[in-house]
Amino acid sequence: MTSHPFDESESESAPAPEVERRAPIRRDASWPKPASQAVWKVLQKFPGADLALLQLQQQWADIIGRPYCDWCQADKIVAPKTGGGAVLHLRVMGAAALELQHIQPQLIEKINRYAGYGWIRDIRMVQGMTPKAAAITKPAPQAPSKTGQTQLPQITDPELRAILERLGDGASE
Repeated sequence: MTSHPFDESESESAPAPEVERRAPIRRDASWPKPASQAVWKVLQKFPGADLALLQLQQQWADIIGRPYCDWCQADKIVAPKTGGGAVLHLRVMGAAALELQHIQPQLIEKINRYAGYGWIRDIRMVQGMTPKAAAITKPAPQAPSKTGQTQLPQITDPELRAILERLGDGASE
């Protein structure tokens, strides 16, 4: 008859070999720290270096989409002292703040879908110019020209022509 390898009747008859136990390795201050701890400590020494904010700003257009990314920019993230989500501060151009305030729950949902559930719990908006809006330059005004000769050739009355020329010069200034 063949016995099963885990049969207890045989294991009681033969003593189990003893395994040598080693003392646990204790790492003291002389051991090198993991690189992740060193990098984190270095980055904390730079004021304003918020990696989450930088990553959010780089992906901003993909996260919230057009036209909203042209109207606003993530300015800072304020983490709460106790648990819960953070507050995202947005810099918003003028009247776009009203539109963004109206769709604020959808913005929070889009950001949390990107970064993780519950990361952002609220959005605060500050009106101001965004870098994209500041980069847009207005065209230089054209020098006023004598419009009477080129745009009013069919008017023969000299008094009416003079009035219209003054009106045209006043409108171009």
